[in-house]
Amino acid sequence: MHRFKNLNNRWNNTKVLIIDEISMIDLEFFEKVETIARYIRNNNMPFGGIQVILCGDFFQLPPVFNPEEGEERLCFEAECWSRVVPRSFMLKHIFRQRDEKFIRILSEVRMGTLSEESITCLKNCVKPPWNPSEGSEPTRLFPHRRTVEELNMKKLNALKTMSQIYEAKDFCFAPQYSHLFEQMTVPKQLTLRVGAQVILLKNIDFDQGLVNGAVGIITDFTPAGQDGLRLPIVLFRNGVKTEIEYAEWAFESGGEKVASRSQVPLNLAWALSIHKSQGMTLSNVEMSIEKVFAEGQAYVALSRVVSLSGLRIIVNYLLFLL
Repeated sequence: MHRFKNLNNRWNNTKVLIIDEISMIDLEFFEKVETIARYIRNNNMPFGGIQVILCGDFFQLPPVFNPEEGEERLCFEAECWSRVVPRSFMLKHIFRQRDEKFIRILSEVRMGTLSEESITCLKNCVKPPWNPSEGSEPTRLFPHRRTVEELNMKKLNALKTMSQIYEAKDFCFAPQYSHLFEQMTVPKQLTLRVGAQVILLKNIDFDQGLVNGAVGIITDFTPAGQDGLRLPIVLFRNGVKTEIEYAEWAFESGGEKVASRSQVPLNLAWALSIHKSQGMTLSNVEMSIEKVFAEGQAYVALSRVVSLSGLRIIVNYLLFLL
């Protein structure tokens, strides 16, 4: 009962609700949250009178739908949408890319109206897979998580260095919250080796650029502590070198923690899924988009790249796994 009282208080004390990546919220979930807000606050205004700020791009990744559950519906199709969103603002300044040619190509991909000139330019980015003689190894993007996992494990197993295995420490208040662990991007078990390319899964230090999505290489492990644990030392691409300690991901209900996972906030990053890359900025990318399955996937993959010079498109993704 105490938990529900705290939850009611949070809804009633909320003045502004900010929802990022709004394109990934489906109609049903949006309508449920809006209805709950009105009910708990006993106020028939949209979201019970809370000021709502929605941020996102509906040309990017949509929600993940289950075909067995019916028709795909986006949140802006909700009956309450026009009342919740009386005003819209379009942000036009582009920060990630500066090359006007590449910006134009991305705009055309986003709208699905590619010119012959843009098609030719993208075809010029179709090249054989990277080889070590070319210098810095790129980050690889794939539509499907299975391909990502296969390539990452192939790369990890090719390293001859000693493995360090990190087991997550899970906490769950009650069995009904156990499904929350399925939503976590941080792995239950993590295997790392010196030489492994990794990605940071949590914001650690904004001033040093140690943020969610930062990529680096494992250079060493700390000496074993009293518990025998050796923490990874990572050299990130921005030049920062640091050891990475365990971090916590927590879920709350009614203002109280109901489930959490503590784990080293890293994952293998020779390859990433396009879904995982949304929001990232990458300078050197190899990608396969031949098996994209969702609207906006190709655009999201291409628009992660800073410039055309850092883009390599592979036509046959199986070449990565040979």
